[in-house]
Amino acid sequence: MKTDKRKGEKFLLSYKPVFKYNLIFCILILLTFIVGGIYHSFEEMKWTSKTTMNAAKW
Repeated sequence: MKTDKRKGEKFLLSYKPVFKYNLIFCILILLTFIVGGIYHSFEEMKWTSKTTMNAAKW
């Protein structure tokens, strides 16, 4: 515990801001993975459909 020099009282460090920023960071990472997965899925479907259409022409 640290001592407040102005009042001479002891106070505990709060972990709420650390927890809040950690939670925000984790949510952003999850959203990044989700958006990346959606983008990858659409690109894969586009490539697969082009390949299928080219194979069907012959």
